[in-house]
This record gives sequence, C-alpha cells and structure tokens, in this order.
Amino acid sequence: MGAIRFESVSEKVRFHSPLQQMELVEVEIERRRDPLSGRCAIYSNALKDKGEMFFGPTDHDLIARVAGQSRENCFFCPEHVETTTPRYEESWLPGGLVKTGDCFLFPNLFPLSALHAVIALGKKHVRSLDDFPARLLQDGFSAALQFARSVHQSDASMSYLTVNANYLFPAGASMVHPHLQLFGGKYPSSRVEQLASDCRRFRREQGRDYFGLLVEEEQESGERYVASSGPVHWLAPFAPIGTNEILGILPGRPDLLALDGDSLGGLSAGLSKILAYYHRTGFSTFNFTIYSAALGRDDNPFPVFIRVICRQNVQANYRTDDYFIQKLLGEELMLTLPEDLAGGLRNFWNAGG
Repeated sequence: MGAIRFESVSEKVRFHSPLQQMELVEVEIERRRDPLSGRCAIYSNALKDKGEMFFGPTDHDLIARVAGQSRENCFFCPEHVETTTPRYEESWLPGGLVKTGDCFLFPNLFPLSALHAVIALGKKHVRSLDDFPARLLQDGFSAALQFARSVHQSDASMSYLTVNANYLFPAGASMVHPHLQLFGGKYPSSRVEQLASDCRRFRREQGRDYFGLLVEEEQESGERYVASSGPVHWLAPFAPIGTNEILGILPGRPDLLALDGDSLGGLSAGLSKILAYYHRTGFSTFNFTIYSAALGRDDNPFPVFIRVICRQNVQANYRTDDYFIQKLLGEELMLTLPEDLAGGLRNFWNAGG
C-alpha cells in the first residue's frame, strides 16, 4: 500500500421508483475523500449514463447566433486587438502589450487583482473544443509567461500568479472569443494558500512531496493515469472538484518561471487532446487553471500543475456566476460591499418596506 490513502465509503438507498414501474430499486452512493485536502466528492450509480439530466445537448445554433451578434464589436478579434485594447504603462511593459504568434496580452478592463491580464487566443472569434491546436495554446501560454517574468523582474512582490481560462458563458466567460487570464499579485488565492499548507503537512508527515508521489502511485496502479506529454503527467483525480476533471502535473517545476519550451509544449499538446476529447463526448465549455506556488523560491511545496474541468453545455437562458475565480481558485466576488448592502437593507427595513 502506498503512502497516499485513497479512501471511500459507500451507502445504499432502497425505494420504489416510478421510473421503474414502482419496482424496488437500490442506489449505491460512494463518497470519496481527496487524499491531500480531505474534501469529499460524491458519486451515485443512479446517475451513470444519465449525464443529459445535468448536461443537455449543446445548442450549436445558439453559439453561432451569439458569435455572429458579438463578432463586429469584439475587441479581441484581429482587426481591433491592436488598436482598441487597453495598454499597460511603459514602465511595466514596453509597448504596453505582449504579442506572441496570433495571441495578444493586455490589461483586463475590470481587474480583480493587482495583476490581471487577458490573452486573446488567436484570430477566430469562436471555436469548438476540437479546434484548440497545441501551437495556439503554446503561444498563449508563452505570452502569459513572458509578461510574468517581466513583472516579477521589476517587482518581486508580485509572486503569486495563475494562468486561467473560462470558455463560453456557461463557464463564466463574458466574451465569446477564446482567451486566457493571467491572475494574481502579492497574495495567494485561497486555494493556492490551502494547497501550500496541505502539501507542507504531507511532506512533514510522509517525508515526500505529494504530487511527485501521486504521479508515481497513479502510474503504478494505472487506474486513473492517462498519459504523459513531454514532462507533463495527465491523470483523473480520485476525488474531483469539477466535472470530468483532469490534472496535468509537472514534477520538478516549482513555479511558473521554471517552465521552459518542453514544459509549455507538453502542457499545450495534452490540453489540446483533452479539449478535443471533451468535444467528442458532447461537451462545449471548460475552465482550467495552471497553479503555481510563489515565484522564485527554493522551497515550494508543490510543482506547477493544471486542473481542467467541463462546465454546463451551451443552452438558451443559461449563464453561470461561477468561473475560474470561484470554481478553481476558491475566491468569491463581492458585487456589493457588505456595508453598503447592510445600509440599503437597514433603510428599507426601517422604512417599513
């Protein structure tokens, strides 16, 4: 038995089901505990092969209509991206933006962290998930890392950065055009902070680094290990935090600044295959985050890794208010300050509303 404990418990529920002509049915429920964090994920065999109950078919006509309506004014598209996008200060970034291949990096108009850049991903305004070629993804990642290195060199306190994506509105995207987001600053996100704490605890207790050991044990068992692409090991986590979650782990790469051409090539090739597989199995949206511990440190508790998940398929009248910040970084947005909310409600309350 390995040092990583894959724990689960099962329960059974019996009832007469109208879906089976009121015959007595038995449902088995499995609760899996994440070996690192202790968080639980739940599986029910009643939902096996019934994904359509939660993920209806993608409305491709709706995607085409939304793309057509938004195309003319999309400032991520090639005829606008160099003339209408915001720019960073020259002291931060000479020229104000980064261009790598067909990808452009520039400031987010609505920043949610000290460093919040957007990377417009190629010229096409909309893509199916089997149309994210590795070369395009690598150009986007390269733009993000070029900016990360530049910023960290000029201000080493900007040490907590992640690379993220929301694709289409069920995944929280406000723009149809594919794009990435480089997000962070002086402070780690809640999930990065918890990851660091959990990994340090595991190292103290087991004398090994969690993610390196996870790759070894999953490779040996073969149950959830998928493949490698360059230095990246791809596997399905034992207790996922999202639908169809896949991890890509880069042992020995302590932070984003340690990524080289082989790392980006492996990430891009693997991610392209994963998105194409999502497409083949009927999904149309996704989120991902590339996690990194603090930049430029020698004792980081976990290596760079990517977490990729599906979100709801595109259908009419559906948009989520959770995207990578909530779903993958563990943070929440405040659209109204609690003090303003309390003041407004207090006035309404006291007025007899």
